[in-house]
Amino acid sequence: MTENYPSRLPMFRDRVPEWLRFPLLLVLPFVYQCSNPLYMNISAAVAGDTGLREVDVLMCGFACILGITVTFPLLFRLKFRFTTRQILLISSSAIVALSLLAEHVRLLPVLVLVCFVFGIFKVWGTFECMSSMMQVISPNMHLAPFLTVVFLAVFGGVELGGLVSTWISHYYTWHHVTYALVGVHLLVLLFALLLLKDFRFKPPVPLRGIDWTGMALWSLFLVGLTALFVYGETLEWLHSPALRVCLVVSFVALGANVFSLRREEESLHSSRDAENEGCEETNLWRMRHIGQPFIAPQCFRYRRLWPIMALFFISGVMLSSQTVLQGTLTAGVLRYDALNSVSLNWAILAGVVVGCYIGKWGLTGLGWSYKQLTFLSVAVTTMYVAAMCFLVSPQTPLAALALPCFFSGIGHALIFVVLTTYVESNTPFEHRFMMLTVLGLIRTGIASPIGNALFGHLLRVQTAYHLPLAGSPQAALTVALRNLYGLAILLGLLTLIIILASRFEDKRYITLPTLRRIHSLITQK
Repeated sequence: MTENYPSRLPMFRDRVPEWLRFPLLLVLPFVYQCSNPLYMNISAAVAGDTGLREVDVLMCGFACILGITVTFPLLFRLKFRFTTRQILLISSSAIVALSLLAEHVRLLPVLVLVCFVFGIFKVWGTFECMSSMMQVISPNMHLAPFLTVVFLAVFGGVELGGLVSTWISHYYTWHHVTYALVGVHLLVLLFALLLLKDFRFKPPVPLRGIDWTGMALWSLFLVGLTALFVYGETLEWLHSPALRVCLVVSFVALGANVFSLRREEESLHSSRDAENEGCEETNLWRMRHIGQPFIAPQCFRYRRLWPIMALFFISGVMLSSQTVLQGTLTAGVLRYDALNSVSLNWAILAGVVVGCYIGKWGLTGLGWSYKQLTFLSVAVTTMYVAAMCFLVSPQTPLAALALPCFFSGIGHALIFVVLTTYVESNTPFEHRFMMLTVLGLIRTGIASPIGNALFGHLLRVQTAYHLPLAGSPQAALTVALRNLYGLAILLGLLTLIIILASRFEDKRYITLPTLRRIHSLITQK
């Protein structure tokens, strides 16, 4: 049974045909990625019914994404501790409970915590399904084809989740979105109970040695920083005592993390040369109980990856224009309702599929370099903002926005496939998932909130400035949107120049270790 693990997917019961196993398991990542405790695209409906503000719903959405981000270093440890059946039962049960809890909780700090924990179980279920199919998706264990399917599930699930949640909330209420989510995950529970069995190809790995304190500190840093930029415009930045507390907590957590990393390095160095038996015992205790830091300091020393982190930041800021500016265009200038506006998700979804396909074949079939593909992804994203700049007008039909949104989907998916493959190819396996957390920290914890806050602030300033000259709020908003899309174009062109002047190391054919090899690496730590 263990010899046929890659093709047979032996976590299924014997009565499930082999040809049906992979399609059944492939559906589940889309289910998990469509799941959210509160959907940001229907924030107005949620806010109007619950008494929360729309920025509160936005903060809850970011908290869920941050929960996903900080869980990456733990995923293989969790995978080898529990079976696939156990993981799906735990994650879907938790999602059902947390979804119902999020529907009734009105105390904002508790609601943010619920959404953060929701993100942990969301990524756990997604990762278990994807990692179980890893050797089926890419029999040669090449990294690029596997990441292509991963990001297709991630971004495809996000767009489909937006479509479904908007439809249900439009024809019914936002509560029915939660009920539909609960019903789908009850089906996942039934699937795990009836079609899966507890299968292990290696002995379970205990969860001893995880740096839970480091995880908590990084989470505090990310949540505090995100809250600062999400609520900055609403609460007048540092004039608000609450935001001052968020800033202090965030940087105290960051300082504690930096201090603990330095102490960890010093203790490891001193353990090699220690002559004092008590000191040696202390270091051995730390190694047994902590193992390694939640994010190792070596992750910040790969100097060739710093430009990639900068590109993730810039792309995150540019893609924030889709959230802020495109939403303002469709609702404030074109006056479309949410149901019509969300139909553009189909064009974005098509772009995601094409972008993932380009990333896969560009790296594995066509022999394109990372530099060429990165340039292409930023160029397509710049084409999106350029097209939107020329289409800002009250007379623009909604169908005219489909092509720019298609470009947006291509750029978004392609840059993630290419840059994630590049980062993973330049780091050893023991640091790869830590690097995903670092990239998520930059993309989600810093770039997206900063981009949303920046474009939101500039939009309000520009609209107020042009209002006396334009004569009407709609005309002032039109001029302001054109100016900000023009600013995004300049940012994209500057990024293209930087890419042309940069040097990328070409390591195209990177392979993944097998699950057996990963298990051996973890048990040796």
